[in-house]
Amino acid sequence: RAMHVADKNLRLSGASLRTLINTIPDLIWLKDPQGRYLACNTEFERLYGTSEEDILGKDDFTFVSPEKAEFFRHNDQAAAEAGDSRRSEEWVTYASDGHRALLDTRKTPIFDTDGSLIGVLGVGHDITAQRAAEETLRRNTSYQSALLDNFPFLVWLKDTDSRFLAVNRPFAEAAGFTAADDVIGKTDLDIWPGELAEAYRADDRSVMASLQKRSVEEEIVTDSERRWHATYKAPVLDKEGALLGTVGFAMDITPRKTVDLENQHQLAELRRWHEATLGREGRILELKQEINSLLIKHGLTPRYPSAVETPTPVDSQGTAADV
Repeated sequence: RAMHVADKNLRLSGASLRTLINTIPDLIWLKDPQGRYLACNTEFERLYGTSEEDILGKDDFTFVSPEKAEFFRHNDQAAAEAGDSRRSEEWVTYASDGHRALLDTRKTPIFDTDGSLIGVLGVGHDITAQRAAEETLRRNTSYQSALLDNFPFLVWLKDTDSRFLAVNRPFAEAAGFTAADDVIGKTDLDIWPGELAEAYRADDRSVMASLQKRSVEEEIVTDSERRWHATYKAPVLDKEGALLGTVGFAMDITPRKTVDLENQHQLAELRRWHEATLGREGRILELKQEINSLLIKHGLTPRYPSAVETPTPVDSQGTAADV
């Protein structure tokens, strides 16, 4: 009776295991050392478009092209020889409906107690949708990089610690790096002179504290040159309003600023010259009037008629009349 109970429990355990394996959406199979199938689950049956009963005892050459079968066989043998799991990506075509899928496949050798190879256990996880999403993301990232890299100004994104999360190529080149990825993770202190870097970080803190945009024109002085930039910074928030960091761009306005400064200098020179000229003319007029006064005092005709002072008219009461 005890043996009967044990046998029943074993059958129940086997049935439970079979139900579990068939419920798993991944492909699961077991092959012997010669590549013949010993077991497979329901999802694997869909791959080859037939029942497990028809699959058992056969190898991959029965179901797929010789090239594909050789590829599968090579991966099986590599796992067996390594004595450890081997991972690979395999494109397959489902015989049940003809659709193609990319499988992330892990093959593991199975040994008995004396170390003899029983076979190779395979698990294939469908990553077709995941890979498509990755490709879409990669393509979109490529588009965004192409867009940002062709902007005629510096663009950057920082986290709340003012570490660079992303920059465009012009920024990387201005910072002395070959590639934009070389800047990721660094701070202004790693790139710019200390005083300049601290000023940039202070601006970041101000923008994050106020959650307000900031736009300034500032002169950037490095060891090699002095450049003017129009700089814009803004806080970056997530959908819930939590602060993620800052975004900014800086446009080189050195040519325009140089012209503006030259115009301001010329205007100042013109104003100074004008004021100096007016002062000189006034002094000359005063001298002419003094000479005329001396000549009149001695009964002589004024030498400078244009500088003769016109007496202020007075009324009959002796007060100055309104002119």
